[in-house]
Amino acid sequence: MDKIRIADVLYQYIVLLIKMIVLHAGGVFMGERLLALERIQNSLQVMVLAFAYWISYLGFGWLEGRQPFNPTSLYDIITLTLLLAVWGAGTAYLRENRPELTRPFRFHLYTYLKSNVICLITSMALAYLFHFNSVSRLMTLEFAITVFILNSLTSYLMILMWRMIKKPERRLLVAAGLDRDLIKSLVSEVRRSGVDVIGVLAEKPLIEEPLYRGSSMVLTKLLESEPIDLVMIHPALPRETIERCIGECQLRGVPAELLIGDFFLLAATREVVQMPYGSAIRMLPHRYAPISHVLKRLTDIFFSAVALILLAPVMFCIVMLIKITSPGPVLFIQQRVGLRGREFPCLKFRTMVVNAEELKAKLMHLNEMSGPVFKIHNDPRVTSIGKLLRKTSLDELPQLWNVLMGHMSLVGPRPPLPSEVAQYEPWHRRRLSVRPGLTCLWQISGRNHVDFDQWMELDLRYIDNWSYIKDWWIILKTIPTVLFGRGAS
Repeated sequence: MDKIRIADVLYQYIVLLIKMIVLHAGGVFMGERLLALERIQNSLQVMVLAFAYWISYLGFGWLEGRQPFNPTSLYDIITLTLLLAVWGAGTAYLRENRPELTRPFRFHLYTYLKSNVICLITSMALAYLFHFNSVSRLMTLEFAITVFILNSLTSYLMILMWRMIKKPERRLLVAAGLDRDLIKSLVSEVRRSGVDVIGVLAEKPLIEEPLYRGSSMVLTKLLESEPIDLVMIHPALPRETIERCIGECQLRGVPAELLIGDFFLLAATREVVQMPYGSAIRMLPHRYAPISHVLKRLTDIFFSAVALILLAPVMFCIVMLIKITSPGPVLFIQQRVGLRGREFPCLKFRTMVVNAEELKAKLMHLNEMSGPVFKIHNDPRVTSIGKLLRKTSLDELPQLWNVLMGHMSLVGPRPPLPSEVAQYEPWHRRRLSVRPGLTCLWQISGRNHVDFDQWMELDLRYIDNWSYIKDWWIILKTIPTVLFGRGAS
């Protein structure tokens, strides 16, 4: 019983780890994840043929006590090669016609069964017609059964992987010149890829509520009021409408896909992609490097987990000091805005009095920052221990948990308040196109001594010039900044 529990806990841990790494790897869209798994499945199918041959060869020798064919005979080798070519052709056909990983497992079983039965009958017929009697029919049958079992297991593994890494993406479809059936068909194809189409924008309501969200003119409002991962644009729209929609997306840091077309459009990254629902020109508001994003996520998980363990004694001491010096909770939990406008509970050690938010309105006239951000030197709401924690940035240690959970990254723009985002100008919103972080260029460039627009420009400069190596440069520059409390208040 204990072994079963341990195995179950281990399995749950592995599943959680895979989800944390792949599911939270920023920048990797669901379409790429699905296509990557299908490419892995194609490679495994080739390996299955070789492995099944080895298993059936050994199995026949164990059952019959002899070799199924003479490996030194050229005739036998040619015969075996021709018979295996039948399964090679069957595997190639299977790769082109098998069900997508989004379909239930029974469809895959049926496809593999049909393919192997056809290959087995073809092999037997060729052996009979051309008198290929030197290769054992029993081995051919064993080979067919082994290929079916291994392909089924491979398919089940890929489907399981897909279900673990699948995370619904919220997408808008901007359509024009399409009839009701075409729109429904496109939405259906997109949703089969693990994507959630939250609305369709068209010049007239071609589909029922709530999918129809209005004309393309409401795109700006939706981009600023809801978390949207990607906007899909159909090329039947007028050119000026397409350019306006893409411009609105780029300005607010939301990726856009032009489903078909050859328009020359300005974007930080532009590429043609092959998605399960068709071809598209994708325009991203920042550099796109899937491998680097996964590496960044792995780094976040490893270092946040290690830091939480190593710094546990320090955090325990901070907890005791907060409890001793002021009444109220130890943690201050505040809703912040993260990747593409999603809100999350941001954790900090409490450094202010309990009613700090109520006192904020009375202190607004003392605000020393431009823009929607509120910061004042010698804030009277800060507790005695809070001043030390804020000066050394130790109050942000609980955010390592946010990093581990995927809400934040070690490096990225600082997460803003929803009230601040509501006052953003359109170009400010592009800083929400990446995961927020513990430290950033603003952190190492003077923090509170930098005005709001300069702060936004530093964040956008980080997004436009991002690289995995540059993240490490920012982390190394952060260390002396935190130790000497530069720019903190």
